[in-house]
Amino acid sequence: MNVGRLLADAGDFLARHETTKPLKWFREKYWNDPVGFAWDVLGIRLWSKQRETLELLRDNRFTSVLAANGSEPAYRSRSPWSSRAT
Repeated sequence: MNVGRLLADAGDFLARHETTKPLKWFREKYWNDPVGFAWDVLGIRLWSKQRETLELLRDNRFTSVLAANGSEPAYRSRSPWSSRAT
């Protein structure tokens, strides 16, 4: 799962709806809750490891994820949250 792509898709999703709340509202509500964002906004029910991965991306500057043999390739991602001011 590419979180940057997920956030971009979410922005596109929100832009297509007339009754969207300001993006600032979503950032304030979901900036520290990527799992809640996936569930509430995108309607995605995540598996436990997917939830864990999103939380690792939120909490760590770099995150490596190994995939099971025969599934999607493993990837290393730079967290979009790592550039935020603390």
